[in-house]
This record gives sequence, structure tokens and C-alpha cells, in this order.
Amino acid sequence: PDGRLLAVAAGRNVHLHDAGTLELRHAYAALPATVEALASSPDGRQLAAASYGGVTLLTPHAPFVARKLAWTGAC
Repeated sequence: PDGRLLAVAAGRNVHLHDAGTLELRHAYAALPATVEALASSPDGRQLAAASYGGVTLLTPHAPFVARKLAWTGAC
């Protein structure tokens, strides 16, 4: 998200890796549904994980927080 981290989605999980060493820095496990897309805010302070039924806003730096924004219906 900010050039120092690499965000990777795998199923319902999002992993944050050090971009230089690929060392795992943090893992968000068991998000509400399979992650379909990731997007970073321009300042790198938030990462959005889109999935069926909503989006989860993640903070890629400590404190690691996940906040779910739900919507109803299908795309």
C-alpha cells in the first residue's frame, strides 16, 4: 500500500508482506467472504478488501484494525 508493504489476498485472508524481504508482517484472517479486490488509499493508511456483500477497511500498520462496511444485494 505505501511501497514498503505488499498486500496479497488469498481466499478470505489478506497478508501484508515486507516488499523488500517478502517477510510476513501481518495477516488478516477469515474476512467475511472471499476477497475479490484490494485497493489502497493514496496515503497508504487504509487498505480496502472488497468481497461479496461489502468491503472491509484494513489498517496496514499497527494498530491493525478491520472494519466491515456491508451492503445488501448483488452487483
